[in-house]
Amino acid sequence: MRALVLDHPGSFRVADVPDPTPQTGQVVVRVDCCGICGTDLHILAGEFPPTPYPITPGHEFAGTVVAHGPDVKPDLPVGARVAVDPSLYCGYCRRCRAGRDNLCENWAAIGDTVNGAFAEFVAVPAVNAYRLPDHLDGQLGAMTEPLACAVHGIRRLGLLGPVSAEPTVVIGAGTMGLLMLQLLLHAGAGPVSWARPGPSPTPARSTGPGSGWRSTRPACPRRSRPPSGCWTGEGGCWSSACRRPRP
Repeated sequence: MRALVLDHPGSFRVADVPDPTPQTGQVVVRVDCCGICGTDLHILAGEFPPTPYPITPGHEFAGTVVAHGPDVKPDLPVGARVAVDPSLYCGYCRRCRAGRDNLCENWAAIGDTVNGAFAEFVAVPAVNAYRLPDHLDGQLGAMTEPLACAVHGIRRLGLLGPVSAEPTVVIGAGTMGLLMLQLLLHAGAGPVSWARPGPSPTPARSTGPGSGWRSTRPACPRRSRPPSGCWTGEGGCWSSACRRPRP
């Protein structure tokens, strides 16, 4: 099969590599679509310490099951369309036993520490593969992983569920920030505003009942102090978000 291979930081190639063989409890997925995450750019630059090289990145993906190994439940037959959770938890460390598997002491991840989905096929644990509804194509299925991250952010803010009339600011208007915005609007928050860095304070398009703007200094009136979530890697925006939330 063809795959993108990072031999070392700053160097990648498209190569012919062996097709993956499913081991016990694994399925092989034919990749329909795989997103490019900021983490992938850090891996390319050698800025993600857990990553070994060479590696095939890619962890935001969906596809079709084409083979499975022994001990795979029958609800994932060949032909099933799936989205994949890339995180690989040990299940036995103190963090996993406490239900904090995102802090697993033996954490690994498809595309981050083992070969991922910038390839035609990838082998994954069957328990990490989730059936997709028939109406979702591969592109939408690949959004499952980043959407799950945004849902986690909503939970951490305590805004999951009805939040009607609760004003909220989302700082960062990339993919993650816009997913967060849509979740807040769906939950009934309002008004919802978003801010992103830009060369000048230029009006941005409103989304639903929310409002938006572009500013080099994302801010909201100190008197209103709505909850805020920061979905950007820019240091100035992070410090702004820390100053702005309501006590």
